[in-house]
Amino acid sequence: MLKYYCGNIALLEDKEKFDFWMEQVNTKRREKVFRCKNQKDKVRSLLAGVLLRYGLENEGISYESVTFSKTENGKPIVISAEPIHFNISHAGDYVVCVISDEEVGIDIECSDKHIFTADKEHTLVSMAKKCLSGTEWKRFEESTEKSKLFMEYWTKKEAYSKCSGLGLRADFSGIDTENSTEKFWSTWMEDGYCISIYRENGAYEELMIENVDSI
Repeated sequence: MLKYYCGNIALLEDKEKFDFWMEQVNTKRREKVFRCKNQKDKVRSLLAGVLLRYGLENEGISYESVTFSKTENGKPIVISAEPIHFNISHAGDYVVCVISDEEVGIDIECSDKHIFTADKEHTLVSMAKKCLSGTEWKRFEESTEKSKLFMEYWTKKEAYSKCSGLGLRADFSGIDTENSTEKFWSTWMEDGYCISIYRENGAYEELMIENVDSI
C-alpha cells in the first residue's frame, strides 16, 4: 500500500475553516501550529496534520486511537496495531503526505526557491558540487536544464534522508540516486513543484495519488 495526498494551503485560508480543523488535530499538532511565526506557516503546519488524519482514516485507522512518537533519529512515527508509516513535506502553497505499509519518505520543493532559480546559477553549481555523487555530477554537468535536474536530485535525496530519519544530517553526496533509480519516484506539478518519494523496495506501480480539493 502506497498513497500520497496533496493539498493547497488555500483549503485552510478561511479563518472559520482553520479554526474548525485546529480542533480536529491532536494537541502536539496544535502546539506545532502555534509555534509557527506567520500565518502562512501556521496554515502549512495545520494542513499537514489534516492530510495525515485524512490519510490514516482512509486506511480505516482512527486518528484519535493511534499514538504518535519518534524514532531515535527523531523521525515522527505512528504506533498502531497495523503496520503504517507516513511522511510529510511542504513547500510554497502545497503540503504532501505519504502513507505506506513500509518505511517511506517524501519531499516537495518549489522552483522559485533561491537555490533552484536560473539567476542564481553560481549558487546552484556550488550546491551541486557539495550534494551530488560522481555519477550525478557527470549528468548535471552535461545537462542543459541544470536547475530542473538538481531539483529532482535534491527532492530524491531529501526523501531518502527523511525515510531514514537522518534528515539534513545525511551525507547527500553519498546518496547516489542514479544507481538506485527503482527506489525513487518523482513527478512535476504544472506550477513548478517537484515531488519525490523514496521506498526501499520501490514497487511504485501500486502508488495511488489524491489531490485533495476539499476538506
